[in-house]
Amino acid sequence: MITTNYIETIKQIKSEILQSRLLIAKMANKELLLLYFKIGKMISEKSTKEKWGSKIIQKLAKDLQNELNGLRGFSYGSLRKMKLFHEEWNTSINLSNTNIIISQSLTDQFKTNNIPISPLSTNKSNKVSNTICSLSTDKFTAHYQI
Repeated sequence: MITTNYIETIKQIKSEILQSRLLIAKMANKELLLLYFKIGKMISEKSTKEKWGSKIIQKLAKDLQNELNGLRGFSYGSLRKMKLFHEEWNTSINLSNTNIIISQSLTDQFKTNNIPISPLSTNKSNKVSNTICSLSTDKFTAHYQI
């Protein structure tokens, strides 16, 4: 016989599992954004200081594919978007040690434009989606799939 206490325990465990999954998704997403920002920063700085053009970035994408067999998400187009991401948001995102600090004005801008700060979305049943929502600005649009 199933008691009310047992049903409440199931609900509590389910809630803890879903909350943990959402937290993990947010943490993973934050790390991905930080990685994209750092890569964009490196490419942007090299482009400026060493006069890198699109051919060097294309070569970089191919060499990364060769070095990390099966690597996805780092094509020429993706690397170019990472560079644009850094150039667009470099005044709003500061790298302090390994922590990413998002300014309040950027957070407010995300909220005003209905851009989720955590691009991993959930549906009404709180299941974490595998799709990372697009982050859009006038100069940068990207859509990534996990």
